[in-house]
Amino acid sequence: MLRVIILLVAALHTSSVYGQGTSTHEGKVSDGTDPSSSFVYGFSSRVGAAPRRGGKVEFAEIDERVLTKWKAPIRYFVDADDLELKQQIDQMMFDIGVVSTHPISRVESVDEANFFLIIGLRGPQVVETYSDMIDVFEDNGSGMKVVRGVISNPPQACLGLRKRDETKDHIGQAAIIFTKTIELKLRIADCLNSQMPGNLGFAGEKLKKTPAPLGLAEPFTALEKDYLRALYDPSIKSGATIRENMKALQKLAGNQAQ
Repeated sequence: MLRVIILLVAALHTSSVYGQGTSTHEGKVSDGTDPSSSFVYGFSSRVGAAPRRGGKVEFAEIDERVLTKWKAPIRYFVDADDLELKQQIDQMMFDIGVVSTHPISRVESVDEANFFLIIGLRGPQVVETYSDMIDVFEDNGSGMKVVRGVISNPPQACLGLRKRDETKDHIGQAAIIFTKTIELKLRIADCLNSQMPGNLGFAGEKLKKTPAPLGLAEPFTALEKDYLRALYDPSIKSGATIRENMKALQKLAGNQAQ
């Protein structure tokens, strides 16, 4: 009987802790705020990035994560040999624009672009052709000069890059670079699928890669599309933390539930 009582007390304690949002396997809400819905917690776990302190990325409790998104319209440039792949990328970017409601358009000149999709060139070609663009991303504020080396060696690499604008509160430039030695459409889809979310404001790379047949990338699940829509809602402030955005997030979560 005593053992049953102890187990019941432990279960109630665990339920109380989880309900307050103070601890989970992915992180915790440090001030005990109840996020009120799985949507808010899922959004908070999937979107945003840990703050930098002294040039180093530190672990952040979920409500300290900083949300970052695009403010300027996305103008993307595609460098790919395969016409079908270009069409698939255009469709993917169109769909992202519809979901996020953020203006996205393709441009024909590198000089006009702030989002570069360089798919299928060999590493040395990328370094030679896009040297100026690579310099921009190498100067990432932490003193690290790694991009050029990663592109060149190994000969096949998938790289997602982003840089904040002059306000430091929004994404200002981004790139996805896939260098290759062999034409492998599925790997190209994996690359787009894993790197696209991070370049729109999600946290890190996508862990579950779910490319559709024939190399067509689907970077977001249905639920992640809801997160993307919420992130680009005008009520969500870029450059602010989850905690600072919590009231707006809770309101959006209520709208999602209706």
